[in-house]
Parts: sequence; C-alpha cells; structure tokens
Amino acid sequence: MAVTATDNVMLADQIQFAFSLDSETTYGSYAAASTVSYDVATDRPHVIRVKAREQIGNESAPLVVTVRADTVAPTITLTAPASGFLTNQPQASETGTVTDGSV
Repeated sequence: MAVTATDNVMLADQIQFAFSLDSETTYGSYAAASTVSYDVATDRPHVIRVKAREQIGNESAPLVVTVRADTVAPTITLTAPASGFLTNQPQASETGTVTDGSV
C-alpha cells in the first residue's frame, strides 16, 4: 500500500505515516515511509489502516482499505458430454459449472 498526504502548512516530506493491519487500535511507529507491505495469505478480508501526522503532532483520521486474499483455485465440473463421448462432427459443445474456491 502506498499513500500520500498534504498539509496546509507543512511540506509533504515532513509528514509521517503509521500503518495497521487488522487492528483498529494498534499501529506501527510513525515513520517517513509512505509504503507498507503485508503478508495477507490467509483467505479472508484484511483491513489496512494508515494515519498521517505532521511535525507539530496533528494527526489525520485513519484511511481504511479492505483487501481480500484468495489463494484457492476454482473447480470445474463438466456435465456434458459424458466421459467417452464419440462424435464425427468437427465441433462439440461442452456444458459444466465453475465454482469459486474462495471463502
């Protein structure tokens, strides 16, 4: 996640950021870095929050973004033609369903 912030008095490079993953109250330390990477391999929604603070201590409201990891592949079920189907036609139609494997 990458963010930018502006302030009506301070320069953008004087603003620090604090990020949080899946917590409304626990943030990392404020730092000049405006990017963060998280491992969100668990198949569920994850909430990333970021706050900005300028040098005199004014703090923004959190920006909240929800992301979802989906590591489970979909499954395919072929219902027609039946296994072993033979035809003398140059084209054949297939029928089936696809089920999303995500939670």
